[in-house]
Amino acid sequence: MFDVLCVGLLVGDIIVSPVSKNIMEIDTCPIQRIGYFTGGDALNAAVALSRLSKKVKAVGVVGDDVMGHLIMENACREGVDMSGVIMGGAPTSTSIVLSENNGERHFAFLHGANELLAEHMILDQDLQASQIIYVGSAMALKSLDGNGLARLLERAKGMGKLTAFDCTFDKDGLWLHKIKKALRFTDIFIPSYEEAAAITGKTDPPEMARFFSGYGLRVFGVKLGAAGSYLTDFVNDFHISAFPANVTDTTGAGDCYMAGFLAAYPESRDAGEAGVFASAAAKFCVEAMGAASNIPSFETVRKYVAEHNCAYEKTPFRA
Repeated sequence: MFDVLCVGLLVGDIIVSPVSKNIMEIDTCPIQRIGYFTGGDALNAAVALSRLSKKVKAVGVVGDDVMGHLIMENACREGVDMSGVIMGGAPTSTSIVLSENNGERHFAFLHGANELLAEHMILDQDLQASQIIYVGSAMALKSLDGNGLARLLERAKGMGKLTAFDCTFDKDGLWLHKIKKALRFTDIFIPSYEEAAAITGKTDPPEMARFFSGYGLRVFGVKLGAAGSYLTDFVNDFHISAFPANVTDTTGAGDCYMAGFLAAYPESRDAGEAGVFASAAAKFCVEAMGAASNIPSFETVRKYVAEHNCAYEKTPFRA
């Protein structure tokens, strides 16, 4: 039995730092570090969840190439079950991440094998064997977005599973159109502020929540970066500050926030408590290079939360 089945983006990350902001305008930029990491929203969350003491399986597609084998080996070393991953058909999706001294990032990205992932590749036996089904990230999964994502989550909901998905920037500009059907079968949806604003046309997180209130979500939230996060269970709103952090690299912070939330929420079913835990997980993430390389155990994060104050405001949800 798995705590979470993570479906979606599996990416090789090549992280280079620090680079100058005007990197494309100069001939040479000396750097101090280059690292090779596993990445992609689904795999970042899977590795973080495994580090948070959860049993995790990943489903996706990688190429039968150097980066594909690196992803498989690193993820297995991290304790993620990769038996549902298909190899071959296209080059492994690869992201070259240029990181500035302040942690800001710039990406060069090859979509590659991720575009092959389709609904039929996610087997009923894997859905049945998992408590939570998480898809990361909608809007970047060419063969799964739209009806495929909706059918997948409908299957999972029919089995009584808790469902969640994250999204990324929609290069096609379709936004709500890609996820509208899937939202009806989703329990937890926590996009970034920029993504939520593009989907809803709203600029205020509570207004964004009211936009989504008719879709049947249990929890909606907005990741606000250094400003923390906003969450609602449509009874109460929770405004949660970010924990102080010595930022080294923000790669994967949103994915580790999602992992933290999915790790904590099933125990309490309290969105505020899970959001504080998720904020702590994100804090650990950004203090080291790599998307999830610094995530500790569940008990370590829980102890950190207990010993450190987190600004937290709870107010009634206004429909």
